[in-house]
Amino acid sequence: MLDKQTNFGILLGVIKTMIKMRMDVLAVSAVAALLLGTAGCTSPTSTATGEGVGERAGKAVDTGAETVKEGAKDAGETVAKGAEHAGEAVKGAADTAGEAVGGAAKTAGEAVKGAAAVTTLTPKIKNALIVSKIDASTINVNTDATKKMVMLEGTIPTADLKALATKVATKTLVDSASDYKVQNNLKVGK
Repeated sequence: MLDKQTNFGILLGVIKTMIKMRMDVLAVSAVAALLLGTAGCTSPTSTATGEGVGERAGKAVDTGAETVKEGAKDAGETVAKGAEHAGEAVKGAADTAGEAVGGAAKTAGEAVKGAAAVTTLTPKIKNALIVSKIDASTINVNTDATKKMVMLEGTIPTADLKALATKVATKTLVDSASDYKVQNNLKVGK
């Protein structure tokens, strides 16, 4: 992939070639007009009446035409190379843009998935704790999508109930086909 400075240099070369080619055409045209305009005239010091002048003018036009043809060929090659490089640059930019969009879409998708987990897992676990006869009024259930972690925080009366809370929360995650883990930060006591 070419950088912008290289592409600008190629474009500048194309423009210079085209200007040169135009100047060649103008020069050939001026010489041809001058020679053809005087082809029928006689010079006071010449014995010829224009014989050979037309032939010389024709050769000059042929030479000029050949120069223009070569300039056009060079310009065409330069334009083709410039177009090829510009195409490569556009392709590279499109690839980069596509990668950026794809990355942003993936990140957005993960954020939506994480938000969905937070809004569904937290109430499921809180409900499962209540159904299991654990007094969940002093338990906070927090879900962290970036760490894929469900944290149980607050207080619980006994160590057995703390262990049961971990078991209930873990079973709820398994039943929900979640890849989140449980971190039990409950403090035993009142």
